[in-house]
Amino acid sequence: MLSSRRFFKVALCSVLMAVFVPFFAHAAVQEVSNPLFLGTYLSNGGEYKLVSDLTITASNLQTYEETVLDLNGHTLDLGTNVLLAVKKLTIKDSSGDNSGKITCSGDYCIQVGSSTSKGELVLESGTIETMDAYYTAVYNLGIFEMNGGVIRSAENCVRSEKNSLDDVNTTFIIRDGLLQTTGDSIAVAFAGGPNSLFEMYGGRIDANSSSAENKGAAGVGIYEDATAHFYGGEVEAYSFALYTNGSGSDRANLTIDDGYFKMNYSNGPAVYIPHRYGLTTINGGTFEGPSAIEIRAGDLVINGGTFISTADHYEVGMNNSGSTTIGAAVAVAQHNTKEPINVTINGGSFEANMPISYTNPQNNSQEDLDKITITVNGGDFVSTSDDDTLVTAPDGVILKVITGGTFSHSVIDHVANGYGEVPIDDQGSVEVTRLHNITVMDESVDLIVIEGNVTSAPHKATIRYQVVEDPDLIELVEVIDGQGNISAHYNGSFVMPDTDVMIRVRYVERAVRRVTFKIVNGTWEDGTTDDIVIEIIADEYGITKLSGNDFPVGMIVNDGFTGGSWDRYVNGEEEITEDLVFTYKYVEEEINIPDTGDPDDPNNGQSENQNSEGNLSSPETGARSTNDVASRIGSISGVVVLLAGLVVIISGLVHVGKGIFVGEEGETNDE
Repeated sequence: MLSSRRFFKVALCSVLMAVFVPFFAHAAVQEVSNPLFLGTYLSNGGEYKLVSDLTITASNLQTYEETVLDLNGHTLDLGTNVLLAVKKLTIKDSSGDNSGKITCSGDYCIQVGSSTSKGELVLESGTIETMDAYYTAVYNLGIFEMNGGVIRSAENCVRSEKNSLDDVNTTFIIRDGLLQTTGDSIAVAFAGGPNSLFEMYGGRIDANSSSAENKGAAGVGIYEDATAHFYGGEVEAYSFALYTNGSGSDRANLTIDDGYFKMNYSNGPAVYIPHRYGLTTINGGTFEGPSAIEIRAGDLVINGGTFISTADHYEVGMNNSGSTTIGAAVAVAQHNTKEPINVTINGGSFEANMPISYTNPQNNSQEDLDKITITVNGGDFVSTSDDDTLVTAPDGVILKVITGGTFSHSVIDHVANGYGEVPIDDQGSVEVTRLHNITVMDESVDLIVIEGNVTSAPHKATIRYQVVEDPDLIELVEVIDGQGNISAHYNGSFVMPDTDVMIRVRYVERAVRRVTFKIVNGTWEDGTTDDIVIEIIADEYGITKLSGNDFPVGMIVNDGFTGGSWDRYVNGEEEITEDLVFTYKYVEEEINIPDTGDPDDPNNGQSENQNSEGNLSSPETGARSTNDVASRIGSISGVVVLLAGLVVIISGLVHVGKGIFVGEEGETNDE
């Protein structure tokens, strides 16, 4: 039992914990209801939660220490002031529906970093919104990571620029959330130096609210020497979903591994690449628009992805400042900057009126066009036009650039030297593969004729031939590839391997296979039982076939046998490569003799220990046998013993129970 002093100490500790623990737990999050105090709070750092709507009229707000601001479903109206993130600022909204907002009517709501500071902003949830024209929601000179929430603006949702500090690389990372521009501007404008980085892993950028007159709402613009990497997410815009800048000396580098990019205006591509020195690499993703992608300068490498033109026609027009082509999957159109263009397509899926469009809308000179190189090494190309054209080139340009890929119709005029087409279906689709030489060995020149007298053919092509026949021998054509592998052919054709080949003709004896038929417990149709032996000679292709028609029929069963069957049978035809034996066998009939009983048997066929009811009994009286009675007595005795044991156990339990009961009363019972 606890002493009174010890009890008092425990009680006092409990009271203190009950009073002060809630106080300290809540002290970590400061609730804010007065706008006059918010500036001081944020500058000192810590975690704060709004408990009412606030309007800032005095001055800008700045975070000099790491700060967390929970909007808690309320609105923080900055007016013309700015919330400046000098140190790390995390914004969240515990309401759960992004109803907590930061709004403004100045140039921008939040600025990340400055000319003297790095700055960092993390948006977990909540909404940052400025709906007045020419205002930006977030101006980023530092590091901005968006993990959720909503940013909405009539101008730029986020505009990032190069920080003047040498050790600061402007960074904007989108992992989730929505960025929406409601005007005719760019949702995300990102500029910076070589180490500035834009990354998108998820979320959605929406720039669909525009007009046919302005058509200016774009998704993402990458400028100067910045690097952009798309791992996922969606970008949908009235104008370009993604584009770069064609003026100046921009060297932006773009990599797209995945994502969805769509342009909804009727004129232009989903992705527009006019910058002259950068590299754009596309490994995956989906691109939809009147044209899927257009490049006017720089380098483009496509390793994968889906490129779809949504236009119902193909059209090209001059444009000194913008896109030129409608109805293409990949459009190559040199700008009036006359800079080099290098396009390499290694894979992907391309569907359009003109899957590959190479044009000269600016009427540049041939000298300028010579700066353009296009190579198609792979991919799947489908034309949706009535004339089934898949590739176009400027007048006077010989465009033989295709070394691989599949095409819905022939592209032989654009297949590179040393390559050819192979049909892949009955609809006219072809595959472009490398050409290889076909050489007939000297000793076989007079023995074989190659169809079309071809001396080369593309990989995977079917080569047909005729060989001088010999009725007693098999004409064997051996194809020897570049690695010395030999394949034998009898059927008048072979498929071209991916090497040069040598052809040799040999004549070999026709194989003969012996097939033996045996019968057991019966005879053949003519009454004989001798084995039947047939010989099958290989056909002109060197193949020996056994048919079900070769098996004997009309077999006769011997007396006392039934149910004849083959141990194995051939349905149709089956190639055989060795001598075989087949056996037809009848099985012996089973004889069943019914038990009718013996009239002289006093038990009428029953066991002497079984009565008329089928029960075991004494032979004389029909009573149960002694063994049976003893067995049942033994069973009854066992039950009695078991019951007695249970009585003992129950008695013991009662005894123990009494002892426990008495012990509880404070008495001792040793029995």
